[in-house]
Amino acid sequence: MPKKLVAFAVAVLLLLAIPLNIGASPVSNVPYNTYDYNFYDESIAAPAGYVPAERITAATIGVEGELAQPQDIYYDGKDNVYLLDAGNARVLVLDTNLKLKETIELMAPAKIDMSLFPGLTEEEVIEAVGVGEPTKVTTATGVTVGVDGRMYIADPTGECVHVYNADHSYAYVITRPKTARLGEEMPFNASKVSVDNRNNLYVVAKSGNMGAFVFDGEGNYQRLFGGNSVVQTAEVIMKYMLRPFLTQAQLEGMQSSVPITIANFDVDAEGFMYTTTIVSDETVVPEGVVRKLNYLSQDILEEKLIFGDREWDRQSKQLSIITSFNDVDIDSEGFINLLDKGRGRVFQYAETGELIAVFGGYSEQFGGFGTDPQAIESIGDSVIVVDTTKNCLIRFDPTDYAKQYRSALIRLKRDDFDGSLETWQALLAQNSNNANAYYGIGRVYDMQGDYKTAMEYFKLAGDRGAYSEAFQEYRNLTIKALFIPIISVVAGLLVIYLVYKVIKKKRGKAAVSTVGGSAYSKLESKYSFPLYTLFHPMDGFGQLKPRKIGSLRVAGIILVALFAVFTLQFFATGYIFNENRLSEYSLLIMLMKTVGVALLFVVSNWAVCTLFNGNGNLKEITCVTTYALLPLIFAMVFNVIMSNFLAGSEGAIMNIVLTVCIVWSFLLLLCGLYCIHEYNMTQTFFSVIATVIGMAIIVFLLIMFTSLLQQTWSFIYSIVLELIQR
Repeated sequence: MPKKLVAFAVAVLLLLAIPLNIGASPVSNVPYNTYDYNFYDESIAAPAGYVPAERITAATIGVEGELAQPQDIYYDGKDNVYLLDAGNARVLVLDTNLKLKETIELMAPAKIDMSLFPGLTEEEVIEAVGVGEPTKVTTATGVTVGVDGRMYIADPTGECVHVYNADHSYAYVITRPKTARLGEEMPFNASKVSVDNRNNLYVVAKSGNMGAFVFDGEGNYQRLFGGNSVVQTAEVIMKYMLRPFLTQAQLEGMQSSVPITIANFDVDAEGFMYTTTIVSDETVVPEGVVRKLNYLSQDILEEKLIFGDREWDRQSKQLSIITSFNDVDIDSEGFINLLDKGRGRVFQYAETGELIAVFGGYSEQFGGFGTDPQAIESIGDSVIVVDTTKNCLIRFDPTDYAKQYRSALIRLKRDDFDGSLETWQALLAQNSNNANAYYGIGRVYDMQGDYKTAMEYFKLAGDRGAYSEAFQEYRNLTIKALFIPIISVVAGLLVIYLVYKVIKKKRGKAAVSTVGGSAYSKLESKYSFPLYTLFHPMDGFGQLKPRKIGSLRVAGIILVALFAVFTLQFFATGYIFNENRLSEYSLLIMLMKTVGVALLFVVSNWAVCTLFNGNGNLKEITCVTTYALLPLIFAMVFNVIMSNFLAGSEGAIMNIVLTVCIVWSFLLLLCGLYCIHEYNMTQTFFSVIATVIGMAIIVFLLIMFTSLLQQTWSFIYSIVLELIQR
């Protein structure tokens, strides 16, 4: 009886414990998927980095009425947040808790149509008829504040920028600059504005494609800045190639290729401008849609950084939704927040390109956006998104995971190695799939000089470049440590060899290179004959017919060696140079790539040369083809071995060896076919070309035959199935 009571009590305790465990993860209920990418650019599940904390409406702000078409938000880094409530023609000045401090009505002086008063100046018209009532600015889309306290409002419909003084009185209006360089048709539908730390104003016109307009603190036009280059698509390249051959009328009718328009921008604390560009007709986000520009308009972001989603619908390009960044924000620690209008997500990156978190999305749930998220801004660690469709703001706060992630990167940037290492390890405890955490730990060990441990973590991170650099340093240290023993061994072997040569010379045992009185060398026997042809191709292959020395057994061994070497290359190539996924190895495909291709060449060459009076038989063609593969096999074995001892920057050595041996194999093949078919060299060369064409025809026929068999089987199967059902 007591045993039954104990068992019952244990069962009750276990049942009570189950719901406690299920509810222990509050961040698992976010209304969107949270993910990261591995080093194969595949999305993998990850802990939530940011969670929705508050939905901010007019009521929570503390203002009467409702927000109407909020378009932009700007934080001055102190205690003022400026929310552009465009539909209500006002800017709401909030504190960092997003509570109302002040309301600024957006009023602009009435415009005078000077075309109605020919011959008069504006001052004369004002004196005669007055100015009229100020108008509300309800079509604004951008707001920013300069270091002098002036507020700038971008008005694309009015094609101007309204400037307000620090006391919120109207200062002046900036219209399209009148310079010869811009031409008469340059649009100025200003959509976004930003001010750098030198009080220069940058204006993006949404129809412009030459970059941002730059004005000084007094509204004087300076220059264009940050224009995108023309994307070098196949269509653009074709137009450029055809241009010299077209008439003037055709040139005028050809659609010109222009740079892509900047969508939005932000200026960081150091004065660097980050720009985003919306792309289309792509499957994944290309390079360069996010740029970091210095004062010379040069992109200084690390090359090949890819932002946004990396996966797309491979079944249908039309169903793929490309990431389109319509706003960018740089927070106080230099982290990059990007707002994706394509899927309604926010991507946060470190300034060096590491993905911190992905959050948000289109949904009706709390934390989901409507159809038109317009702007993004950060206040401390929090991220604010302006949702124009739902007329609200959504504040996202970082989880402990994101806080640790950001902290680890900040500490690493500040050379706090111990603190960074501890934080990275804590981060891995939450997400063991985080490749950037492994990379961060590798960076710490690398900076501390522990290159061997750094290599282990760089390998886990999948960063071959960093692994190569650490490997090079580790190899240098190893060579220095073993230099004297290595030199001693080499010197000892050299001495032994010299002593052996001297003894051999004294004894007079120079062997005569004959085999049983034969005129041929030892290498000219059946099983070593392929080695002889390596250096004596014309003489060697010339012996195949008269001596019948070719061996199908040797040819088979070489084909097996070819397959084995390709397999060895797949698995045993050094990590720096090996991008193969071991799970993707296929025995059948490898056989087709090696033995299959070689035999296909043999069959095709035999068929071609039978038609063109070649004298080589199938056995001789097989021997020539396989013997000619030896340099390629030797090169691959050499490269597999060297790949485990060379750094990435030294890979050219392997490329040179492989290229030389491929050329060597090709020359051996030409010499062999020349000898057995008794062609001249021109005929031999064209026979090889015809053989390659024949290989393509054979493959095509095999595919057609396979397809026909499948259709026949499907037809028979459908008939049998119908008979069974009847």
